[in-house]
Amino acid sequence: KDGGGGDSGPFGMFDNDRIVEVFLDGHVSVEEDGVQVATAESLLLENDTGTITLLEGSWRPVLDDQPVVVRFQLLRQLADETREVEDLTYTTCVYEHAHWGIDSPWAVLVPTDRGRVLKTGPNFGWLGPVHLAPAPGFHLNLDRDRPPLRSIAFGTSNNFGTSIETYWKGDASESMSAVARSAFGVDAPVEGTWSMELDNYSSRGVFVQPELRWSTASSRGRLLAAAIEDDNKRDTFGSNIEDDTRGRILLQHRTYLDDHRIVDVEFDRYSDRGFRREFYEGEFRRGKDPESYVNYRDVQDDEVFSVLVRGRANNFETRREYLPQVSRRIVGRAFDLGPLGTGFVSGKDFIDHARLRIG
Repeated sequence: KDGGGGDSGPFGMFDNDRIVEVFLDGHVSVEEDGVQVATAESLLLENDTGTITLLEGSWRPVLDDQPVVVRFQLLRQLADETREVEDLTYTTCVYEHAHWGIDSPWAVLVPTDRGRVLKTGPNFGWLGPVHLAPAPGFHLNLDRDRPPLRSIAFGTSNNFGTSIETYWKGDASESMSAVARSAFGVDAPVEGTWSMELDNYSSRGVFVQPELRWSTASSRGRLLAAAIEDDNKRDTFGSNIEDDTRGRILLQHRTYLDDHRIVDVEFDRYSDRGFRREFYEGEFRRGKDPESYVNYRDVQDDEVFSVLVRGRANNFETRREYLPQVSRRIVGRAFDLGPLGTGFVSGKDFIDHARLRIG
């Protein structure tokens, strides 16, 4: 039926209250501003609600000026331009048979004042015939963020076999701000990023390492976890692998209480000594030893007061523990020496409960 009205509506469809429903079957093409953005086998337009439903098709949004190909079983666009997608695969590979992709049971694209925000369910990545470890849902701003897959590397070695290494990264500011408000009652904005290393080693298994980094006006930190079900019986250095579930967890956080007082928290635990040497070789050779501690510092001019509580998270290491150590440092304090001029003194007073634990 015809009548007054233009052609705005969902995906530029009908703005006509006399048309109740439109159903198209076959090869359906959908355009926005003269550009094809979606194709489907079937289309249903419910004109009274402004909802359009596409079945078995593909959709091409744009992520930071790069097109993303989304293949789906069902896509539903509501009147407010929110889009709900079910049983989807998405990729930035534009070939008909994509070289890589991510499967997810659902996704929602919500228009906001800051851009279009995409939220997905659990993700299952694949590179050609190789299926990678599952990953949590993504939270992306399509108008601000880059595509999450930042790099792919291929290689081979005697210890790891054929390797496919991928690195993922995205913005997590909105989700971290929401967690801070709901869990900690913090109303200040949180700037955050998420990243993940997702690697497949033919001789060892799948290595996964998600990481979160955050910062506020008064704090910053990172949380890293890593895991692999190791298929080898011995590590690179000839040591027996007692438990094939190997991994690491690292938490680092610094809080500025004011201009003078700082609290640092760190927890770093490995499953075994060889894990750090194999999977964090650069850090093992050039970085500091893993530590787990809480440290409070109050800096006033040339005087520092601190309280340190340091334990041992890795039983296979020889470590000193301080439970606690309270210290006061003076650095370069000037004093009058009369005719000799001015002198400077540095010193430290401390009291602690220290012990050396072996084994």
